[in-house]
Amino acid sequence: ATPAANGQHVRNVLRVERRLAVGSVRGEIVLNTKKGLKTLDFQRGTISAASSTGFTLTDAGGTAQNWAMSSSTKVRARKGNASSSTSAAIVDGETAIVIGAKTDGALTARTVVVVPAGGATPQVTG
Repeated sequence: ATPAANGQHVRNVLRVERRLAVGSVRGEIVLNTKKGLKTLDFQRGTISAASSTGFTLTDAGGTAQNWAMSSSTKVRARKGNASSSTSAAIVDGETAIVIGAKTDGALTARTVVVVPAGGATPQVTG
């Protein structure tokens, strides 16, 4: 993908993240992009069974979904207004918001935002 396309992807993800920041648990969002309609799945919950290849996320409704990670998965750990990018933040017991795609029934995370302790709403900038 071109740098411009990557920049547009980041802006789209940030828009989705802002909408998910308050009260959303899980679902599917359809975005109208320059390349047509794009469907993204999302879930907010508690991480378990974390490994280098994926994790399970259990939301407030009790639904547990397995999310795979790929080399293009972006991970952001939020600590108040600061953030860092590291997959080391994906550990059992942490709360996260995951945005990704479903292919043949399997979920692959594109963006994982680990929110501050206590489940505070992440501060999204940009």
